[in-house]
Amino acid sequence: AGQPYYKPADFTAVIGSVLYATTVQTRIINITTEPDEVWTGAAWISTVTYLAGCTDSTYVIGESTCGFIGTDDLAWSNNIGNIWPAGTNKFEIKVRGHNDSEDIAEPTPFEARYFHIDGDVPDSTLINPNAEYENPFPQIMGTASDAGLGYITDVQVAISTGNTARYWDGAFWVASSSWLVVNADDGNFDENEEYWYLNTQLPPWETDISYEVRVKITDKAGNIKTKPSPYFQFTIDISTPVAEILIPSTETVRSLGAISGTTYDNGKNKTVEIAIKKEETGFWYSGTSFELGTINWINIDGGNGFLSPDATSWIYSPAGLDDDFASNANYLILTRAQDVADNLQTVLTVDISSMVIGIDKEKPSSSISRPLDNGDGQSGRYQSADMGQTGNNTQIEGTVIENPADTYAGIPQAGGAYIRLSYLLSNDTYYWTGASFSSHTVDENTAWQGASNSYDTGQTWDWYYMTDISWPGGDREYSIEVKTMDDSRLSDASGDGNWEIAPYTIKRFIIDDSPPSVDITTP
Repeated sequence: AGQPYYKPADFTAVIGSVLYATTVQTRIINITTEPDEVWTGAAWISTVTYLAGCTDSTYVIGESTCGFIGTDDLAWSNNIGNIWPAGTNKFEIKVRGHNDSEDIAEPTPFEARYFHIDGDVPDSTLINPNAEYENPFPQIMGTASDAGLGYITDVQVAISTGNTARYWDGAFWVASSSWLVVNADDGNFDENEEYWYLNTQLPPWETDISYEVRVKITDKAGNIKTKPSPYFQFTIDISTPVAEILIPSTETVRSLGAISGTTYDNGKNKTVEIAIKKEETGFWYSGTSFELGTINWINIDGGNGFLSPDATSWIYSPAGLDDDFASNANYLILTRAQDVADNLQTVLTVDISSMVIGIDKEKPSSSISRPLDNGDGQSGRYQSADMGQTGNNTQIEGTVIENPADTYAGIPQAGGAYIRLSYLLSNDTYYWTGASFSSHTVDENTAWQGASNSYDTGQTWDWYYMTDISWPGGDREYSIEVKTMDDSRLSDASGDGNWEIAPYTIKRFIIDDSPPSVDITTP
């Protein structure tokens, strides 16, 4: 460390003096390279080849010999500008004198000096602050480095605000540039890699104010670098972000392939986490099953979903998520966000950052209470005026049991119950269209007619077909079918609920308007 360092442009000549000599020669060897290299006056050449067979005493009058090159004069000086290789290197220089007229050589060992030529610019990295938004912090810190054999001698920091309109001088905001001396972690700047910090003379950080930091690094050769350019800017942010759940958007769902939402902050967000608990068991979701006894925050990223730049929107959608949510169970969903200033959301407001959903994956079960089925040979026989007429309360009706027992979604008022009424005549099926029976206006898929429904009690809903039926003339057997759909939806509240599937509940009954005919055969 006591050997001198120079920038390449600053070391252009070797100067000395000599007595009783007619010739002075110098030899410069780069002892950093492997193998060493000697300056020949035109290039740097390996000492292994160029100095083969040479000793320090090898001398030829009037010639540069074995890397020893004559100086410009006996004062003496030797112009060596623009000869230095790139990077930082350590050199040995030897000088020898010779009296050519008397052929007297200076005895060995010759005087030697060692020095460094440092062509590398030092560098620095900010460790703190290092984000666009920061919490108020007690110290600025970073690293400073110099390549190879170079080393750091000084680091200073400038703090400004208003795009360098004002500078902090350690006590006040001033108009002119001001640099604050920082401390080396190990007490001294004397190595090529130094950690440094400034924990005194910092300004009082103000919320929502933007500041700039620059670092000036100096190495032993006097190379100076200011970094970053023009400065590193950050804003003080003490506000916590908020993560909001957008999907699921309904309290009861039949499918949950993804949970998604947004985040907002007055600064910039960094991460979003999610935690899910099965209410019936109290266990938390591990990412594959509900098995953990304590809350488990899962970081949302590209591996289990999607996180947008700046974490403004997010989707949690690991493979098999829907399969992990069982029907007839309730689940607590929590989300929280953290911003780049490391402010972590702690308030999880209901219906914003937390919600409870029920899972209903089961179809309802419907029945028909009017008409009765004629399968027993006695029931299910009506005159047309006594079936399917609202004026005398003989409308077609029934009930629906909604499943599952604890998290049923209910039956929607509109579109929750449908009937299909038909009869067979001459191998042709006639369907009720809502106004009449037809074998061609509708088919088996389009013949379903909407019914009304109302909540009864528990899991039971009552349904009613409140359109009067116009029965065609003639006595015949009819079929009435019913299908229902519950109010459970996809997680974004779209699509249909759980439908009953074929074969549907069916009853067969007879409309008979013909009076009986009695003949007396005896007496």
